[in-house]
Amino acid sequence: MRTLAKLKTIRHGLVSSIFVIGLSIPAFSQYSLNTLIDSATQNYPGLNQRILNSEIKDNGNSGLSKRFLPQFNLTAQGSWQSDVTSLPISLPNVKIPEMPKDSWKAQLEIQQLIYDGGNIQNQKDLLNVQNLLDDNVLAGDLWQLTSQVTDQYYSYFILISANEQLLATRMVLNERKKIYLTSLKYGSTSEEEGLILDAEVLKIDQQMEENSSTNDGILRTLEILTGLHSISLARPAVDIALQPDVNIQNNRPELARFSLMQQRLDLNIKNRQAIKLPQLGAFVQTGYGRPSLNMLNTEFDFYAMVGIKASWNLFDWGIVRKDKAVLSVQKEIISSQREVYNQKINSQSEQLKSDAKKYSDLILLDNQQIELRERIAKIATLRFDEGVMNAADLVARLNDVTIAKIQHQLHLIRLQQTIVKYNQLFGQK
Repeated sequence: MRTLAKLKTIRHGLVSSIFVIGLSIPAFSQYSLNTLIDSATQNYPGLNQRILNSEIKDNGNSGLSKRFLPQFNLTAQGSWQSDVTSLPISLPNVKIPEMPKDSWKAQLEIQQLIYDGGNIQNQKDLLNVQNLLDDNVLAGDLWQLTSQVTDQYYSYFILISANEQLLATRMVLNERKKIYLTSLKYGSTSEEEGLILDAEVLKIDQQMEENSSTNDGILRTLEILTGLHSISLARPAVDIALQPDVNIQNNRPELARFSLMQQRLDLNIKNRQAIKLPQLGAFVQTGYGRPSLNMLNTEFDFYAMVGIKASWNLFDWGIVRKDKAVLSVQKEIISSQREVYNQKINSQSEQLKSDAKKYSDLILLDNQQIELRERIAKIATLRFDEGVMNAADLVARLNDVTIAKIQHQLHLIRLQQTIVKYNQLFGQK
């Protein structure tokens, strides 16, 4: 009966120790990874940039559209000149008026653009593409934020598992210490053995304290990123695929960014071509001054003029051609950057697929390890009941089962982290 009670005490101590670790997580609302990512996205300070980018695009397009509306210009001018036009003849009984050397004019001119070679439309297209690029940069920032939250989340539980393993080892050392104290009492061991055990326990305590402090920092970081307060983390669910999806579609923002950057360059090339096209406009001029359109009239008078005006840059010394050549080279650079990006993604995906296979294989081995450790612990329990095994050795065997199960959970967490990182690598949530 006494041995049975002692065995129950040992088992209760093991369960209680792991339970205490679980209670070390603050008992507040628990958040899953997806909830943390959604909260971090909503809390991201740069999220309002999307609204500002839209305002820039709308105001820019509105301003460009108004260039097709009539433009009103009011000018006033007064001048004096040293000489004026005169007729070098005189006719009998005819008085030829003499033009004054001062002139005054107030004029209203209305200009209407009719055709601009598509320049305004090109600028609108450029503005729209730039807006998409700005939003794409924001999407890239949010992806980086998602990756950061994911790393913090899984690091937290990896450290939890590490502390669970350390605690199980510490319990074995404590049982060993009890045997040591008994042996020391009867002079069958040296003081050095006790110091070594104390040093190992202290080392474990230091590692556990460091891991706990790191996890406290992780929680504070997640609170800042998500805007949540006093959070605790829900353990990762284990209902996941054991292997990555090799047919996954890449939705990373960078892919769209490369296309948008090339599209912007194409529009710039088109805009350079539009510069060489003719432009056509109409105008109306009306004013009051002296002289008016009649140069022989020396009195102030009203005048008006209506017409059309065309301009065409026939020769630009090859400036447009050079600009287009520069833009074409820039397109080639973007194509090269896309290839570098694809190579990087392919390399990372292969590494993650390899890691996923590794953890899947380890999980299968973990199951075998747990089964063997449980059989060993069962035999050890019988030997303990028969009085041929001491408590420290029994605790060690029971802890081996605990550590095997903890290692199994750790590999499950690692596998899920790998699958999640693989999906995020391709822009999937």
